[in-house]
Amino acid sequence: SGFGLENSPWLSYTDECLWESTNRGSSARICDDDGNLFALRLRNIGLNGTLPEEIGLLTSLRIIFANDNNLIGSIPAEIGRLTKLEKLRLDYNQIEGKLPSELGSLLELTVLGLGSNKLSSTIPSEIGNCDKLVSLGLQNNELVGNLPEELSNLRWLENLSMEHNFLSGTVPWDWSEMYRLQFFSIHMNSLTGEIPQGLCPRWHVYMEDLKADCDKIDCWCCTECFYS
Repeated sequence: SGFGLENSPWLSYTDECLWESTNRGSSARICDDDGNLFALRLRNIGLNGTLPEEIGLLTSLRIIFANDNNLIGSIPAEIGRLTKLEKLRLDYNQIEGKLPSELGSLLELTVLGLGSNKLSSTIPSEIGNCDKLVSLGLQNNELVGNLPEELSNLRWLENLSMEHNFLSGTVPWDWSEMYRLQFFSIHMNSLTGEIPQGLCPRWHVYMEDLKADCDKIDCWCCTECFYS
């Protein structure tokens, strides 16, 4: 596997609790009192290679931070086995391919950061199953297709970033049901139609920042407009 640094024990046969962490001090802890691995903290360490299928064996994981590295390849479907996962950050890498529908099995997920990669699929509707999500980052990829109506199930979502993709169609009217949304950016796409009135800051209690391509989509209430 390429998941790790040379001469370091990531996914090796050593005791998992001895695997290194990019955190230091008390926050460097990666195993609980029962010896179960709950965190992989590998951000910004020049990590390269691919995410191996074997990551699905680490079923006690609650945190994966591998952002700001040089990871390539795709997200393995086996990641859907990590049903205790609460935070997954793989943003700022070179990951490509599709968003696996198995992400919809991560029902404890609160943070999903996949922005600034080379992902090129549609957005799986199954992500709407992750109804504890607070932050969803898909920006700066090559995602295509329509916006799934099922994401309206994300009632706790506060931050939704989808800018700089190739998304098309309209913003589903049901997305107004994201009652806690504060930051919503969908500019630099090919979306048309209009922004649902329920997402406008004037009517939406929490909305602070709403960004869209105002020459393609009717967004009279946007806090910031972009023009091609």
